[in-house]
Amino acid sequence: MIDFGVSTERFIEEYYEKQFFVRKGALAHRPVTWKDINSALFAWDPRDGLLQLFKDGPIPVEHYTETFVDLAMQRSKIVKDTFYELLQEGATLVLNRLETKSEPVHDLAMEIARFVGEKAVANGYAAFGGRGTFAQHWDTHDVFAVQLIGRKRWRVFAPTFALPLPHQKSKEHKQECPAEPVFDGYLEAGDVLYIPRGWWHEAVPLASEETFHIAVGIHPMLIRDYVAWSCFKTLPSDIALRQSIKAERDNLDGLALAAQAAEELLVSKTNLAEFKREVFSNERVVSRFAIETLGKPGASGEPQGQFRLNSVYRTASPASTNVYVNGQAIRMDAASQRHIASLFSRPRASLEEISKSPDQREKTSALLQQLADKDVISPVPDYRVAMRSIFQQQFKENSHQNPKYQEI
Repeated sequence: MIDFGVSTERFIEEYYEKQFFVRKGALAHRPVTWKDINSALFAWDPRDGLLQLFKDGPIPVEHYTETFVDLAMQRSKIVKDTFYELLQEGATLVLNRLETKSEPVHDLAMEIARFVGEKAVANGYAAFGGRGTFAQHWDTHDVFAVQLIGRKRWRVFAPTFALPLPHQKSKEHKQECPAEPVFDGYLEAGDVLYIPRGWWHEAVPLASEETFHIAVGIHPMLIRDYVAWSCFKTLPSDIALRQSIKAERDNLDGLALAAQAAEELLVSKTNLAEFKREVFSNERVVSRFAIETLGKPGASGEPQGQFRLNSVYRTASPASTNVYVNGQAIRMDAASQRHIASLFSRPRASLEEISKSPDQREKTSALLQQLADKDVISPVPDYRVAMRSIFQQQFKENSHQNPKYQEI
């Protein structure tokens, strides 16, 4: 679990889209290891366009992959000797949309998404030295850089073009980057750096040092998207916006009436609520599986561990009494809505935390079972328990090999 050191409300008020933010030691555990990255690479199709190597620019994928036929199925694979050699020479491995290939990375991206209340994706960056991957640039979305292995130097510069949209890239503005950074420091494993969109930055691997971090990109609802949605969904309902424009006339009076009608619709709470409802109802979240319990006939029993709502949004739809989660409209009674409200307000919760009193436990347990079956909630790992199990296993192995070890 990430300790951001500030509440969501304070972060949104003071930092979101306004100021960079650094949190040292945000992760007490290390949820991603080289073993996790190797597992993702094992199942990766390198021809999907999401896996890349960079060294003074992108390296063509044909240089380190090959295509072959395996039992009548065409496949592709990484040519390991070439791949390893490029990494040894200072190339950086970029794993785009890594949250779709790695459960631990998915969990981190989901936790950040829930923290800011917006959709998020995660790209991974691995290197073993080198001169850096990208020059100074800005991103067109906010980024949370989460250092997971080793360390890396980061330099952040003040923005010169505020809140760029996806088509407003930095490559045409290279000369505008300020000379002096507002942040120049090292991220070590467990540290988090937040960079608002439009802020110049660069990340530099250190000579002969291994490093792996993920960049969690935030993709919020934009006013531009709301206006575009309204142009097709609601603005045509007013006759002033259905008028034609004649080539031989200036039509300024008609445009003034149309602008007035558009303004009234755009600043309507009802219109905005309908836009949000559609966004919420179209949300889809890929979540962890629990086939050994939910796939078993007659599965029952009290839910164990902690659970997370499979939604990045922190509130229910404002346009309906239904709760929209993972593309599903869920109609529940008032008591059930009070239970699920605690999952909207916190990143994760257990049965004990959701049920307010012992007499509610049975109903809450049944509700959680139903929600998990419908993919509305999913279990999340408790890394403290996992780490304790690892330490206990290591202790047993050491005790077996060395009689001097004694269990306390």
